Amino acid sequence: MLTDERRSRRQQQAKPLTDALHQWMLAQRQRVPEGSTIARKLDYCLKRWEALTRYLDDGLIPIDNNHIERQIRWWPLAARTGCLPALCARANGPPLS
Repeated sequence: MLTDERRSRRQQQAKPLTDALHQWMLAQRQRVPEGSTIARKLDYCLKRWEALTRYLDDGLIPIDNNHIERQIRWWPLAARTGCLPALCARANGPPLS
């Protein structure tokens, strides 16, 4: 799918939904007590709304970051198990001469 086509589809399909969600979040924020957990969560999202919806205006921006998450997921696992890349390569690969 071309970038312009992707942007167009996002504008047609996702933008109305995100606009409705934004309005709903603003309305809910007025209803919850200041300092409550829900208020903090709504504030977090509302403060970052521009970044959360940036993908709507640019067809090159991925809709999620799953690809990056998969790329970095092994680092915490390696740290917990003590299997750093160089050590794992030596342990699983041919012996060094």
